[in-house]
Amino acid sequence: MITSTTGDGSGSQLNSAFRLIASTDETDATFTLSTQGEGKDGFTDYSFSVTATAPLDEDTGRAAFITDAGLPGQLSLGLNLTMSFVKTDDIDWHDDKIGALEIKSNQACKALPANVSLSEEKLSEACQLTTPFRSREKKFLSTEDLATLGELYSGPINRLKSKSYFAVSLNGSIGTEKFEFFDPATLVSGEERKTSYSASVSFGYLPHLSSKVFLIGGFEAKRSYSAADEATYCPTGTGAPVKCETGPFGPPVKEIDYKLKGTMRVSFNLPFGPNDGTPIGIDLSGAYDFHDDTWGLTLPVYFVLDKEGSLTGGIRAAYDSKKDDFQVGVFIGKSFGFLKL
Repeated sequence: MITSTTGDGSGSQLNSAFRLIASTDETDATFTLSTQGEGKDGFTDYSFSVTATAPLDEDTGRAAFITDAGLPGQLSLGLNLTMSFVKTDDIDWHDDKIGALEIKSNQACKALPANVSLSEEKLSEACQLTTPFRSREKKFLSTEDLATLGELYSGPINRLKSKSYFAVSLNGSIGTEKFEFFDPATLVSGEERKTSYSASVSFGYLPHLSSKVFLIGGFEAKRSYSAADEATYCPTGTGAPVKCETGPFGPPVKEIDYKLKGTMRVSFNLPFGPNDGTPIGIDLSGAYDFHDDTWGLTLPVYFVLDKEGSLTGGIRAAYDSKKDDFQVGVFIGKSFGFLKL
């Protein structure tokens, strides 16, 4: 994945990003213009984006049964609104109590015989406060004060880790795609351009902020088109050599989807490898199409790291009951987003 971003992403700063994603499933160029912001507590935020997508390959075959929300693989324009929530207004961060210990440490530092004769500038530099406390500041506190400081820090952090995380995402897309095909009766080639629509809603739930399992459920309604199945046709023989044509025969096929989707995303480290171990990401997804009474499953397992240490590839298994097709393959270039809806 190649990413270029402008804007600092703070407050309601408008950002633009160009992403080029290549995988075994599709190759799209995506341009995203987004704005984001957060609530007063810093733990409630929203993002709104407009995304333009253009395919970089010529594949007009059927898409996978389970795809990201929207219309991947065709020229499309999408809108997304995502909001996330963590209730933190009942957590007391003890800023006043921690501040009192900071002042106590600072005063003890200034009272050292070696610091008494220093100028105000040198004294401020020698006894400069840092948050959270470093070992230099902690040495000026008593054992009792250090125990109190630990409780003041760890208590709110532990309560925050126990909080649940909720997210909701609304998506809408419109896209267009050109299909080339042959008339099965005359073998004359033709083409049609079709317009597709998609709308979806997704809900995400993290039982607590330190959880390694993220659950997603959602619904998507879509009208799209796919190329007719490929075949080979030859004109009636006349005794002379004939030219046969291979490709889709007949116009594109309209597909209506009303899919209920569910995902269980798991992130953990294997107990070997550098630093904290070898990171692994699992993204088990299933979908049921009420319109066609069909279902599908996908199971990507991420274990390939890029140079920044992010999971971007691995092995993917998928089953589509509509085509009674099971596939296993290697993919690369698609990032593992643990909290992505």
